[in-house]
Amino acid sequence: MKTKLIMTGILAVALSARAGYLLASGRLDAPPKWDERHYHTYAVNLLAGKGYTRDGTTPTSFWPPGYPAFLAGVYAVFGISPSAARIVQIAIDVLTVLPAFLLARRYFGERTALVAGGLCALYPYFIYRSGFLLAESAAMFLAVLTVYLATLARRNGRLPYWLAAGIAAGLLALTKAAFQIMPVIFLLWFLLAFRNRRRPVLKLAACIGVMLLTIAPYIVRNAIVQKRLVGVATEGGMTFYGSHNKLTFNDPEFKGFWINTERFGVENQAHGDVTEADLSARQYAEGWKAVRANAGKMPELLLHKFSNMWFIHFHYFRNDGLGGKLVRLSFVALLPFFLAGLLAKKRGAVKPVMPQLLLGMFTILALVFYGNSRMRAPVEPFILMFAAAGMAAMWRRVFAAKAVEAPGGKKLAYIISQFPQTYETFILREVEELTRRGVQLTIFSLRTCRDKIVHEDAVKYLGNTVYSPFLFSAGLIAANVFFIARHPLRYIRALFHVLLRCSANPVYMAKVLALFPKSAYFARCVQRRGLRHIHAHWASIPADAAMIVSILTGARFSITAHAYDIYTTNPSLVAKLRRAEFVVTCTAYNVAHLTSLLPPGQRTKIHLNYHGLALDRFPFGRHAPHKEPRILAVGRLTETKGYPYLIEAVHLLRLRGIECECDIVGDGELRRKLERQIRERGLEPLVKIHGVLNQPRLIEMMRGANALVMASVIARNNDRDGIPNVLLEAMALGLPVIATDVSGIPEVVIDGKTGTLVASGDAVEIEQAVAALLANPGDAARMAANARKKIERDFGVNENVGALMNLFETTIWRTEHAKKARAVHS
Repeated sequence: MKTKLIMTGILAVALSARAGYLLASGRLDAPPKWDERHYHTYAVNLLAGKGYTRDGTTPTSFWPPGYPAFLAGVYAVFGISPSAARIVQIAIDVLTVLPAFLLARRYFGERTALVAGGLCALYPYFIYRSGFLLAESAAMFLAVLTVYLATLARRNGRLPYWLAAGIAAGLLALTKAAFQIMPVIFLLWFLLAFRNRRRPVLKLAACIGVMLLTIAPYIVRNAIVQKRLVGVATEGGMTFYGSHNKLTFNDPEFKGFWINTERFGVENQAHGDVTEADLSARQYAEGWKAVRANAGKMPELLLHKFSNMWFIHFHYFRNDGLGGKLVRLSFVALLPFFLAGLLAKKRGAVKPVMPQLLLGMFTILALVFYGNSRMRAPVEPFILMFAAAGMAAMWRRVFAAKAVEAPGGKKLAYIISQFPQTYETFILREVEELTRRGVQLTIFSLRTCRDKIVHEDAVKYLGNTVYSPFLFSAGLIAANVFFIARHPLRYIRALFHVLLRCSANPVYMAKVLALFPKSAYFARCVQRRGLRHIHAHWASIPADAAMIVSILTGARFSITAHAYDIYTTNPSLVAKLRRAEFVVTCTAYNVAHLTSLLPPGQRTKIHLNYHGLALDRFPFGRHAPHKEPRILAVGRLTETKGYPYLIEAVHLLRLRGIECECDIVGDGELRRKLERQIRERGLEPLVKIHGVLNQPRLIEMMRGANALVMASVIARNNDRDGIPNVLLEAMALGLPVIATDVSGIPEVVIDGKTGTLVASGDAVEIEQAVAALLANPGDAARMAANARKKIERDFGVNENVGALMNLFETTIWRTEHAKKARAVHS
């Protein structure tokens, strides 16, 4: 609610600033001038039915048609009124602030996003441009909208978002011809941002295809009227020729950035049968001649064009009025923050790959064509996003040392493989409850979020999340140099630990060695924030990172162990258990296993701590199943979930005459194999794989099901479930459950009392259990009521996080207070 109020205020300020400028400057009623006249003329001719023409008779392709079409639309509604067009354009310019804020929140966290929104609202360049009938404001809005829609498409994977991103990109290219580069940017983004995950190739192809279809009619029109295949606009030849014209290389005023209109100007065609496309082709040819003839002068030219795009062009600056100087200086003032933002660690759920690609591509285009502030205008909101991130990073660097000295603070670091993680809502609930209890929590995430869907409750913690930087980032290198120079013995000792404890498995050791420099970066953050304890969720790689941080900083660490991390390959497990202050795990089954790995004197450090549920979010109630029997299964499509046995059970039910529908919610490496099994058994009408869904949608599906089935098995690599989180959620809601007798599941599913327990890997038993549950709704309701009582008694988040909090209290904060007290008395 607070964020919404602030954003409403920012939008109001943005509107007031632009409206105030429009009125104070006299721009509201000013007649169109410079390029405004051309756009205005194109729009009037379009509205008059004369087509896209400059003189009312000759078709033109010189500039893209997007902005003239927008003006024509405004004129059609309000009459031929540049004033009305300026007012509508101001509204669009203000709306740009909203997707810019949402993007910045996704990339950098909420606080940085608010700064980015404020910058977009008050940035002098944006206010100044909003009063001119130029394509930059519309292109800026469409650019931000395109990237935002692409981000949504990556987040939830739904085809409509991919198609919407493609349409927005097509409209963008029709507004600014430079954005014809978008298919290349989409492809590069796809390769860089979708690593190590199932790549939606067909959806990307649909996105690019829709973009090309959006601009195709106009390109076909250009080919007809210009008698030559050209892109969205023919102005490219003029700008390319002008920016390399050898006649202006030594001109101190133009420095190769303008055109020789006497020779090639589009408005001075020497022959009526020469089209704009012909002139553009000749200009490209002459431009290449200039490049080849003046190769030695190219570095100077490229440097000048680069500086003209990214710094002040002093020739114009000297002739600017006070307002113009303020506009130009505002950009230069933001450049140091922009550079800091590019280098700063990314604190959001995903890395801003597409904005980085856009900025890089537009810089390259400026070097090929010409560099000026209008060239960078459509991507300037992204510059402000990075500037906001740089401001936040500098603020933290300057004031972090003061913040960590705040008295009475209970500070704690969590190291997690990935935050947020769709399937690890139990960690999110733990974070929420600890924060509610006054813990100042810093989350270290070993990788950025790769999930299509991120729980909304996780967004507010992104500002306190530190993501692992790239291996060759400045911060990571600086952290490692610091420990090598200041604490060489600690650094060598930590490295020796990795080599010694992990050497039994070379692959695992390679992973930890790759993590080592990043752990040093986290260790430096731990020092700067005054953190004294690190808690690792998962006893595998995150616990190795916690141990490395502990060795480097002297901070203590603890571990939450689950299942995969203690039953599969983990050569350093015993060493981590022995060194940890304490270890908690989510099943009594795991407690027995872990205590067996320790000597008798250390076994008391292993504690049972079930995953807790926020029961108010899962109200117990009557279900409204569909007319047809329906069962639900939820979890990653991996071997441990036993989905082949579940699908086979549905087939057996069908043979028995029971048409039972089965919804599988999740995604993973076995999806194609399971889909093939569904097809081979002819179960397409009954069994559906929905992919990952958000929690509200999942709860809705639980309300409409007859039972949740967990067909868990022990995988070939010894991996297994602990107590699946979704099992607890279903039992809390009152949905009857059927589960296998794997690992800790029998601790919550008591056969015949709180649910039905079957043997793992047995499709027949699953089929019989489902049939019995459907035939005896009274027994199902009784077990569901007992299950809710079991959850309330043993799995409430307050009780379980409270027990974890007590461990932190006795291990960290009470010990610290005792040390401080002894220091005072001494």
